[in-house]
Amino acid sequence: MALDNFALRQEYLDETRVLTAKQIHGMSGVRSSNPSEPASRWKKEGKTFALRIQGRDFYPVFQFQDGAPHPVMKDVLATLPAGMTSWQKAFWFASGNGWLDGDEPQDRLDDGRQVVEAARQLAEPAHG
Repeated sequence: MALDNFALRQEYLDETRVLTAKQIHGMSGVRSSNPSEPASRWKKEGKTFALRIQGRDFYPVFQFQDGAPHPVMKDVLATLPAGMTSWQKAFWFASGNGWLDGDEPQDRLDDGRQVVEAARQLAEPAHG
């Protein structure tokens, strides 16, 4: 099981560009001497999420637009089930979703309400 988990994470990192806090600092235009700013603040505010790898945070690039968090990210992240790990969130964003006609949520962020609804469906208990 641990090997499967490692393989899935490695495959994700092979296919998805991620950024360090320092890279986000550079693209954001924020004037601060702290290279972790604004990435750490945005994560704390629930506007982004990060994958913890060997003690460092890495941010999947899809969640940024024009040097800042995509406007819908905060709503999507707040709607996903509270117990999801960062890796589970990453896999959810990168997996085909029936509520989005099979598209990956990360590719449909501009359709904000639809992605929030897809997240809500995941959070809803199954009935049957």
